[in-house]
Amino acid sequence: MRLLLYSTLAVVLAYGSVSALADQPPDWLQGQEAGPHPIRVLQVDDHGSVWGVAHIDGYVLTSWWRISGMDLPRAGRQAECSDERSLADAAARSMRWLTVGKAVTITALSGSPDQRHLAGRIILPDGRDLSEALIGMGLARRKGSTKRDPWCGW
Repeated sequence: MRLLLYSTLAVVLAYGSVSALADQPPDWLQGQEAGPHPIRVLQVDDHGSVWGVAHIDGYVLTSWWRISGMDLPRAGRQAECSDERSLADAAARSMRWLTVGKAVTITALSGSPDQRHLAGRIILPDGRDLSEALIGMGLARRKGSTKRDPWCGW
């Protein structure tokens, strides 16, 4: 365990932070393969980010990851109504059920718009893309969709 902690710390210190361009991989990732890379998802937060340990071309990276390709309903006090809050809870539960403890991979690595996370697409053990699976369940929308109707149905 101590070796994993030191390895992770060394990678973070050696390779710096997320690049200024959110749609591009951080500088230290630009020379790496696009993936898929194994990732062990340990936690999913209520806003759709996953905490995971990724193995990227010999490096072990523990980080929060945003899931690319989808917009989720807002959780908690950010939700506009109880329907949106319920959908956000269902999306987070579904993400946990589909990823935590499963053999998933991450691909299409990039920075996220808030620059506090890395981003990527999670590929489930059955080969489906996590964002596409959630969109198919009605728990997410495609990223960049022009349809910005509220989740509340007004």
